[in-house]
Amino acid sequence: MYHGEALDNLIRAIPGLSYSAPEKGMKEFLKKRHLSPVYADIFPSEKDNLAIKDIPDVIHCGHVHSIGYENYRGVHLINSGCFQGRTKFQEEMGHIPTPSKLPIMNLKTHDITIMDFG
Repeated sequence: MYHGEALDNLIRAIPGLSYSAPEKGMKEFLKKRHLSPVYADIFPSEKDNLAIKDIPDVIHCGHVHSIGYENYRGVHLINSGCFQGRTKFQEEMGHIPTPSKLPIMNLKTHDITIMDFG
C-alpha cells in the first residue's frame, strides 16, 4: 500500500494520464519499477525505499480520490475513492473524485467488487 502522491507528477508529465483513471498512472510505477519516478520529488538518500525490487501481487493507492483498478501483467492495481467531497484543488484541476466508493478484492478469486457507502 502506498499513498500515491507521485501520481500528481506523473499525470502532469505523461500525456494521456488523468485523475479519472489513476490505474494508468499506477501502471507507470511498475514500468519504471519505482513509486516516485519523477526525480525532482525524490529526496536523495543512500537507500531508495520507493524502488520496486520484487514484483508485488497488489499495489493499492488512494491519493487522487478516484476509484480505478486494472490487472497489469498479473499485478492488481487498485486505487480507492475517498470519503471527502470535491476539494478546491480538484476543482482547479477539473477532477471529479468518486467519494464513498471502495474497491474490495476477493483474495481467493481476485475479483474486484465496488462497495458504495454513499
